[in-house]
Amino acid sequence: MPSREKRAMRRRRGYGVLSALIVILMLVAAALVVILVNGGAQPDAQGGNVAIRPDATDFVDSRSATPEPLVLGADLQTATAQVSQESAEPLDTGDTEPVAEPEPTAAQSTDNRLIPEVLPGDYFLPIFDRALRTPDDEMMIAITVDDCNDPEVLSQIVGIAQRYDAKLTLFPTGEALMTEGMGEGFRTCVLRYGYELENHSYSHKKEYQLSNGELALQLWKQSIAASYVVGKDYEQHFYRPYYDNSKYDQRTHFFINKLGYAGVASYTYSYKGMTAEQLIDTLENGNIYQFDMTEKSMEVFETFIQEASRKGYKLVTMNKLFGLNEDVVGDKLTIDQQTLPTMDDYVSTYYDLKLNYRTNAVYSLQARLAELGYLTDEAAKPDGLYGANTSIAVSAFQAKIGEAATGNASVNTQERLFALNAPLAG
Repeated sequence: MPSREKRAMRRRRGYGVLSALIVILMLVAAALVVILVNGGAQPDAQGGNVAIRPDATDFVDSRSATPEPLVLGADLQTATAQVSQESAEPLDTGDTEPVAEPEPTAAQSTDNRLIPEVLPGDYFLPIFDRALRTPDDEMMIAITVDDCNDPEVLSQIVGIAQRYDAKLTLFPTGEALMTEGMGEGFRTCVLRYGYELENHSYSHKKEYQLSNGELALQLWKQSIAASYVVGKDYEQHFYRPYYDNSKYDQRTHFFINKLGYAGVASYTYSYKGMTAEQLIDTLENGNIYQFDMTEKSMEVFETFIQEASRKGYKLVTMNKLFGLNEDVVGDKLTIDQQTLPTMDDYVSTYYDLKLNYRTNAVYSLQARLAELGYLTDEAAKPDGLYGANTSIAVSAFQAKIGEAATGNASVNTQERLFALNAPLAG
């Protein structure tokens, strides 16, 4: 049997090894946090293996060691400075090579009957506003929630949804994803409750007003943030724009196709301007409903979900509604290996522009109308919204060139407008 002195020496050696291991682990954890803050490259020391709490009303991250809100990709601003400083240029009126149709994405449904038609024109992906379901199909609707930036309200929403076995599609901004106290909540929604986490840009900016580089950065950083908070690579399928009528912005379709998305997320009905009873009257198989975190939305939310469930509707995610891949969580996290796709190969092309569109192409249209003297009111300066003044100006130009004055800018109208010999107003 070892002497007392030898046993004491062994204990001291054991304590020394344990202390060294603890110090090494602390250094590794600190290094990972530094990497995240500087470049958004790796998960924090706790990674994606965060314990999921069993109650929907108690999932807000309360870890005392949670860092300040992170700004992912701090170095991206420098690395993509040239791209980010691009301005929203008018349409290129020169001859261009025909644009190839985009390849089908990995998110595409095997049941094409469920997928909405694609808008005519280059680059466009489907706009998902409702699923085309037959009377023989199982009764399903999708519930979507925008601007998920309040942990207490999000907790209430999840608690309500869980009572009625509803699977939600959430559209948070990247900033909301990376805000202190929200990360564990979103992980819970995805990993425990099977909710969907889709793209609503990083800083909730109006995408049609951004330069090409800024648009790419806003959408890509949100996608990276979603993977970061889940702790593993996360496959997103939808982008929901700032305004619903921005769903016609061609540049946005072009870029989300690069990200492998299925298309732009719209909705069949929004709670806005409607009572719970009015919204309930709209219930129909395949519909998509939009809510957010305002007080008015919360007044309608529970009553609507309760009644939809009572009427026999299954409340599912958009992936489920459209038959898309629901296995969206990968085996590991590889955000340190991902690079920002660029818009360098985007070439503006003409497509029909109509009243109430909010698109980058409308900026170019308005700027050209002003240049030729058809838009003269100071209040009607280019803003990207195809409003009444723009429609009147287009009608005036159409009358000038002998076209039917519809007020909608067809492809032919735009080709004549941007031609070098386009007539001046008056």
